[in-house]
Amino acid sequence: MENKRTVRSNLGFEEVYESFLDKHKKLAKGDRLRRLEEHGSLEKLLLEKVWWPAFGNFDNLHPEYEVTDFKDGDRFLDYALLVALFKVCIEADGFGTHQKSITRWQFNDERNRQNDLVIDGWIVIRFTYDEITNNPRKCQMKLQQLIGKMVPNIARIGNMPYSFLERAVIKYAIGKVDGLIIPGEIENYMELGKYKVKELLRSLVDKGAFEPVNEGIEGKRVRKYRLILKDASLLYFNI
Repeated sequence: MENKRTVRSNLGFEEVYESFLDKHKKLAKGDRLRRLEEHGSLEKLLLEKVWWPAFGNFDNLHPEYEVTDFKDGDRFLDYALLVALFKVCIEADGFGTHQKSITRWQFNDERNRQNDLVIDGWIVIRFTYDEITNNPRKCQMKLQQLIGKMVPNIARIGNMPYSFLERAVIKYAIGKVDGLIIPGEIENYMELGKYKVKELLRSLVDKGAFEPVNEGIEGKRVRKYRLILKDASLLYFNI
């Protein structure tokens, strides 16, 4: 029998997105309900291009989340991720003619809004329209790195635990025909530095998920890694 997470992952974005919004509309009222009814195209694009490819579900995500600032004013976040003890504000920033005509008061108020969130214990991450449309993979990795750092989200095969970033490396290797990867690929794919990638690969080798492969090419030794983990596809790659 398929579990809930597997069934959901087989649905398309549009279907899950509409169900996601409808669920929150039924729970909302007042200004939040109005904002959900008018949910913008950029906010939807953030989910379609960034969140959905990265995680495949909308668990613990709340659109148009209402918070109260330090002056008892109501503020709305594009999305709030509430998981474990963490509160993450995820914002999509457009760029248009209205940005050019923003008043000094509006500019200051926007910055104060973000400062208030940080003081109140929120982690704030923002993505621009250009980033979302032109480099969604980079945005995905930023979110995955942030959430992987906050919540270890350990999954296991047998008695061996795998962190979020380790599972991202395994997922990448599963997509390769021969299961072979090189560190440079992981650096580009995950937007990580070479020393962090080296640390990840060393950990995965120690856990028996990969084996190092040495190949001689024109007299040079090239280090590659082959995925040897059995049942690797059983690992979940979302939060």
